Amino acid sequence: MTYSVVVPLYNEQDNVMPLYTRLTAVMENTESPFELIFVDDGSSDATFRLLSEISAVDQRIVVLRLRRNFGQTGALAAGFDHATGEYVIAMDGDLQDQPEDIPRLLEKLDEGYDIVSAWRRREENFLLRRLPSRCANWFISKLSGAYSRFWNDVQSLPPRTARPGSAVCAISPFYPSAGVVV
Repeated sequence: MTYSVVVPLYNEQDNVMPLYTRLTAVMENTESPFELIFVDDGSSDATFRLLSEISAVDQRIVVLRLRRNFGQTGALAAGFDHATGEYVIAMDGDLQDQPEDIPRLLEKLDEGYDIVSAWRRREENFLLRRLPSRCANWFISKLSGAYSRFWNDVQSLPPRTARPGSAVCAISPFYPSAGVVV
């Protein structure tokens, strides 16, 4: 089993090295081939320079640079287009998604699930964060016909074969899936 980890980054120069170090340690422990695809989403800080320096010494690193900020969805799509792994792990570059949670997702794959999605337990202001998020998730579910507890959380593992020819990671009602609370 091989993995591609896709991480969009926008002005995350302070997180580049800690993210790389933690992701590499976690993925090396899987004892499976992997690549880390970092997508610089039009950063104006040193993010791209730092990623380039890392990729010069680690051949498992792929760095994509978007000419302007396209947003998280565009950056993820670019990363998915370049992913070569059998499984794609998508996560934020701000370290709000913990690389150390990846093994829990992989365990669910070993149980036979085709798609695994994670969400964090967190205490947030209901009116400012959770209510708008719930409304957006309800709306997306109604439009797509597929239910997900959180459509905006990106740490997930869709197999490349789940949606042939597609570069978009989404929870599909056509495949068994498991949720992991982290």
